[in-house]
Amino acid sequence: MMDDLEQRLQAAPLAQPSAELDRLIDAALRAAREPGPSGVVSAGPKWWLGAVAAGLSLAAGLLVSVRRDPPAPAPVVYHIEAEGRLRDMLLNPASAREALPQFTIPGGTP
Repeated sequence: MMDDLEQRLQAAPLAQPSAELDRLIDAALRAAREPGPSGVVSAGPKWWLGAVAAGLSLAAGLLVSVRRDPPAPAPVVYHIEAEGRLRDMLLNPASAREALPQFTIPGGTP
C-alpha cells in the first residue's frame, strides 16, 4: 500500500515555476507594507485597546444584570373544602387545640 502511494506521488507531475505568480505575490506584499491612503490605524500595537473595551462592556453588562430585582412571589391561596367539624378545625386552629378528637384503639392480641 505504501509503495503504491509513493509510486503515484513520484509519477505525479510537479507544478512549474511561474514568473507571473511571483510578480503578483511581490506586488501584494509590497502593497501590504505601504501605509494605507485613508490613514487607517494599524491594529498591531493597539490590540489592548480592544481588550479593555471588551472588558468594560462585560463588566457593565454584569452590573446591569445583577441589579435586576427578582420577581415577586405569587400569593398562595388555600381552598378548604372540608365540612363540619373538620372545616372548623382547619380554619380555626386555636379551637382545634381545645377539643382534639379522641381516638380509641382497642388493645388485644389477634
